[in-house]
Amino acid sequence: MDATEYSLALMPKRYGYPVYLPSPPTDLPEDIWRSGTQIGDVGVLCSDGSFDPIFNICRPEGHPANQFGVPRGFVALALGPKNIKAQALFHPPGAVISNWSRSSCVTFVDEGLGNWKETALLHLPHGASTQDLRNSQTFRDVAFKHARNWYSFVQDNLQRIVGNSDLYLVTGVTKSKSWSIRTVENLSDEPLGGVNMESTIVSGPYHRPGEELWENQTVFIRGFKISVRSSSSGVLPEIVDCEVTEDKNLSEQSNSHPSNVINQHILDSDPTAMVAVTHDEEWTAVLEETDLQVPDREDLIRRIYERSNGMFG
Repeated sequence: MDATEYSLALMPKRYGYPVYLPSPPTDLPEDIWRSGTQIGDVGVLCSDGSFDPIFNICRPEGHPANQFGVPRGFVALALGPKNIKAQALFHPPGAVISNWSRSSCVTFVDEGLGNWKETALLHLPHGASTQDLRNSQTFRDVAFKHARNWYSFVQDNLQRIVGNSDLYLVTGVTKSKSWSIRTVENLSDEPLGGVNMESTIVSGPYHRPGEELWENQTVFIRGFKISVRSSSSGVLPEIVDCEVTEDKNLSEQSNSHPSNVINQHILDSDPTAMVAVTHDEEWTAVLEETDLQVPDREDLIRRIYERSNGMFG
């Protein structure tokens, strides 16, 4: 199970977008690294399952969070404690989040998972806390207004190879001090526990004995996916690359995001629309308790259309 499959497996839990590698990039300034992903970060999802921040709309030009510079027309938004809803230990220590209905790590494989082909489990030894904007409308307005400048900055000024549907504006985060991810994939047609089962475990962060643990491991992000229409056609290009570091690529990790499906529908439905912005709440709101996976494109759009009383698209 790769990073994209892990994220898809846990999306129905409705905590936002699951981040396969929650640790912040090690090349960030120390103060930024200790904080991890922040509300106001604009960045991209990379194929290794990490989130890579590029700039932050709530920090002034020259702030370490904006070490790569800022887009044309940039004005930092004021963001105070009253603008953020914070909940310590939203997930208690030892919490387990999985697309499997059982919650026990011990019986995760031993008792079998019936006919499940792919199973993902996130274990939070220290629990996890959440932060979310109380009102994200201003962020939405700013994204609509400046989307094309943001893409121009990233693609032209910074020479990053990103598609026109890749930028992500963060409005909420779930962070932990430590995490462990276990994925199990049944490669055969037999129930899990057959002869062709593949299991993978990753955990973090790496730290030396006695070294302080920071709550900077972002296991879920919530926010706006931003799409802009290609100047040459009405079709958004597929993800090609992500030259944030030498070994990172953007792949279907970003393309698989449900908000991209919604944004594409918006642009297809209105030939005059140049920008589409969708928040994660818009697709999590139509998920049902019985959903074991995110609905396919047609079903997702149908559900949103019905929920909006025919006003969508």
